[in-house]
Parts: sequence; C-alpha cells; structure tokens
Amino acid sequence: MYQYPERSCKRVEDDRTRLRNRGIKPKYLVRYADDWTLQTTTESEANRILKYLNKYFKHKLKLELSSEKTVITNIAEKPIKFLGFMIKAEKARSTPKNLKPTNIVGKAFSDMDRVKTKTREISQEIRQLKYMGNKQSKATQIEKINSMIVGVAEYNKIFICSKAFNYIDYRIRETSHYTFK
Repeated sequence: MYQYPERSCKRVEDDRTRLRNRGIKPKYLVRYADDWTLQTTTESEANRILKYLNKYFKHKLKLELSSEKTVITNIAEKPIKFLGFMIKAEKARSTPKNLKPTNIVGKAFSDMDRVKTKTREISQEIRQLKYMGNKQSKATQIEKINSMIVGVAEYNKIFICSKAFNYIDYRIRETSHYTFK
C-alpha cells in the first residue's frame, strides 16, 4: 500500500514533489525485526495508518500491537526510543552552501539511560580487578573490560554521541583511578 513512488521523473526529489502536489503526504517506515517506527507529517495521518495497521495485523497476521509500546508523538517535542537510541526532530545544521537552513531533520542520539546501564556494568567489572591476585586472571579481566568498552563505543559511534562518550570516559576513568589507587 505504501511503496516507494513509481519513478516518472529523472530525480527522486521531483517524484516526491509531484506526489506532494497531488496531496499525498510522505510516510517513512523503518523496521528492524519486530521494532517499527512510522513517520508521517500529521497526527491525523498517523492515526489513520495506525487504525489500518491494527486491522491488518489482527486479521491477516493474527498479531496485536502492544498498547503500551504503540505511541503517536511529535518528535520535535519528545524524542522516540528506537533500537537503543533516541530520534528527535531538529533544525538541520548550517553548511557552507546553506548557512541558514530552515528544514527539520531527524537526528539520532544515544539513549543515556542505556549508556548509563552499560557503563555501570563496565565499572563493576573494573572494580573486580581490585580483588584478583593472579596476573593471568587480571589480564583476562582487562581483556573482557576492553571488549565491553569497544562494544559500547562501536554501538554508539553512529549517533550524535559526544555527551555519551564524555559520560563513559568520565565514569570509567574515575572507577579505574579509585580501583588502582
């Protein structure tokens, strides 16, 4: 029902403009496994699609949408959580070609609650080093800690993540300092 527009123009942007001029509102569906986010421009369009999806899932797929997890929101006011990160609508950054942008874009940020949980786990592993006497077991534990840090960094590097990385650096540095003091 909601497919990528059939190409009748040379550029995709021209096809989107053509559809908008006909009154067709853009919709974007992002899906990963059983997590979905559907983005559209108006609340009424979101409600219409949600009603349609509820019927479709119930009758065709024999599935029910979770009422706690199904949310209609304005991401310019409140970000949404999706796959461990936050999506928020903000003004686009200025570039040399466009010094004063007016368009709104979706930006992905690290979910700080998740970052704090992972950092707490890493800090607990660092504290265990204090009670290990054997150099071999300490080396193994340090390898485990390093792999955990790399995992968190790799996951968060695709987001706007300076706040998350500053938090991780500070907490791990403090924990390491007091552990090895």
